[in-house]
Amino acid sequence: MRIECDEDGTIVCHTTDADETRDVAARLSGALRGGEALGLRGNLGAGKTVFVQGLARGLGSCDPVTSPSFVIAHEYRGRVRLHHIDLYRLERAHVDDLGLEDLIAPDAVLAIEWSERLPERLRRLLSLEIALECGEGEFERRLAVAATQRKDGDLMARIAQAFCRPESLLAEEPEA
Repeated sequence: MRIECDEDGTIVCHTTDADETRDVAARLSGALRGGEALGLRGNLGAGKTVFVQGLARGLGSCDPVTSPSFVIAHEYRGRVRLHHIDLYRLERAHVDDLGLEDLIAPDAVLAIEWSERLPERLRRLLSLEIALECGEGEFERRLAVAATQRKDGDLMARIAQAFCRPESLLAEEPEA
């Protein structure tokens, strides 16, 4: 896994397999406190549901995570609830009827696959946009994590701390 922190505040992670993609999401979950809405973008097979699997694990859920593309929504319990929404099969006009804004709560995280299908008024509710792209190898992925126009205090700072610490800070301190 390779992680880069850009000057514009975007965190880019390059993973080599699904387990690393899950690990990225689990690490990111440590920065989430509840009340965040994550928009997940990427083509079919880019790893959006795999990302949510890691997110659920990092939030403390032991439930199996599957794509909600036919049922639209799943909920997972952990240290905070995780609402997993998939907009793939919905027309943009029907997204307004879901009441997604009601799922953004202090004790929950909302992860929305195919977030590009959100109407603009709902896109403004997103805390983070996570773009997933297939890499050169079959299982390689590129994940770009960026804050949206809505600033959630120190969320990106917490995420950057989880991902972009110099390696020397990750090592154990020598005993005195």
